[in-house]
Amino acid sequence: MSRQFFVPNPPPGFVITGAYDPVLVLASFVVAVLATFMALRFTAKFLHDEHSSGVWRSPWLINSSVILGSGVWSMHFIAMLGFVLPMPMTYDLGITLVSLAVAISGCYLSFAVLAMGTLNTPKRIFSSVLLAVGIATMHYLGMEGMGMGNSLQYNPGAFAFSIVFGVVASYLALWLMVHFSGPVHQGSWVTRLLISMVMAASIAGIHYAGMAAAVFPHAPRIPCGPTRKNPPRQQCSCCSYLPVNHCACWF
Repeated sequence: MSRQFFVPNPPPGFVITGAYDPVLVLASFVVAVLATFMALRFTAKFLHDEHSSGVWRSPWLINSSVILGSGVWSMHFIAMLGFVLPMPMTYDLGITLVSLAVAISGCYLSFAVLAMGTLNTPKRIFSSVLLAVGIATMHYLGMEGMGMGNSLQYNPGAFAFSIVFGVVASYLALWLMVHFSGPVHQGSWVTRLLISMVMAASIAGIHYAGMAAAVFPHAPRIPCGPTRKNPPRQQCSCCSYLPVNHCACWF
């Protein structure tokens, strides 16, 4: 069966809607704040390194990428676990792991571009595009791993908006990260926490913009009432383990 990826104007009764579990939405935001807080702490180590020629191999850059990438990924899947549809929701393990690798790779490439040579506006924009593409690819790969086959579709306008919003939000997040990673702000954990909350809100905005683009078509085989393979709040602990554990190792 061929797939129609975009559906501009779905007919009435074609789309089913979901609802969010506020506890899991809040949990996803907390994980994003923790990840950005720790990434902000390590950013100064490679952004302000005088020996930037070997930045690609910098352990600070690699760890920042793993922390932020896994944090973005965890935020996405915890929020997805909090999204309740009147149908069973399962995830393909292979696609899910690939989406994690994409998120970390996008953060790594974005950070590496920022750290190389003189920082200017074109470099910030290019780095923002890399980060946005990484996050968006992770998001839509994760959506493809939901086990819905060819039924998942997207509104083209909302899809395009999610990409543009991703670039703008990534630019804001990276600008804050660069500006507040200097030695003047490193001693203030309150400042870093507030900036982390703004960055986490930008990252969460990318996720929910992508979710707004998704069209979940109604099908007769879909059972009534929200169902899940496993309790989502138990699965939440699995998604948050990677960034939290990695952060804890550096305290």
